[in-house]
Amino acid sequence: MTDAQKREAARQFYQKWAGKGNENQDCQRYWIDILQSIMGISNVTDVIRFEKTVIVSGHQKMIDAYLTDTKVLIEQKSVGISLDKKIHQSGDIDLTPYEQAKRYYDHLPFEERGRWIVTSNFSEIWVYDMNIPVPAPEKHDIIIIEDNPYGELRFRGEHVPAFKSFDDAGIVCYSGSFSKVVAPGLRVGFMIANKKIVERGTLLKQFTDVHTNILAQMIVYEYYKNYDIKKHIAEVSAFYAKKSEYMCKLIREKLPKEIKCIEPDGGMFVWCTDTSGKIDHS
Repeated sequence: MTDAQKREAARQFYQKWAGKGNENQDCQRYWIDILQSIMGISNVTDVIRFEKTVIVSGHQKMIDAYLTDTKVLIEQKSVGISLDKKIHQSGDIDLTPYEQAKRYYDHLPFEERGRWIVTSNFSEIWVYDMNIPVPAPEKHDIIIIEDNPYGELRFRGEHVPAFKSFDDAGIVCYSGSFSKVVAPGLRVGFMIANKKIVERGTLLKQFTDVHTNILAQMIVYEYYKNYDIKKHIAEVSAFYAKKSEYMCKLIREKLPKEIKCIEPDGGMFVWCTDTSGKIDHS
């Protein structure tokens, strides 16, 4: 998979799973989706086992998922379940998801114990390194960076809603640019994210260049305040539609027939592919 394909797969994965996931009904689909769509593994059934049996104190238990090649044990919880909160278990004990997984891990045959334990609740993935005496999780909160400066410039088809509009968990960081929809010379961007990310971003911005040009910010503010931005975007989109049509026409007429282009539905770019096989990509 190319980097662009991986990014698109990640976007589709987030949209599919955002805010949902039941440990009993969705565990298998979720992890198969990760392995296939995100990691590009085709032979998924060869690398993961679900409901792997383990005997704990004479009772049969089920490990939610187990990666056979890397010996990774996965404990899956439903969305909304805290990964550091104790849950009442059979045997009248309270365990966190990690403690529950570690209990299973300790009862596996030695040759089936790997280095990693993973806990997940569909929106977070915590990874524990068992080589560390008292392992602390590497908390992989799923953060989606939605860089969408051209999203408003759509001149064909229906408007595609932003991933941020589905974001009930505050895990999408949305960024855009006024230079694409107001005027190219106005180098003013914006970011919509949860408070923690905004605070970090503000510090990084101050460290980089203190702040964005204040005059440009004031111009953007006054324009949005006094003019019809939706009408302006519609006019700009119509302008780019003509440029896009003309560029695609020239590509078909002037470039070798092996160069294929996909006519865009919006934005400022045209994707071309060389089908001749003559370009050395190494």
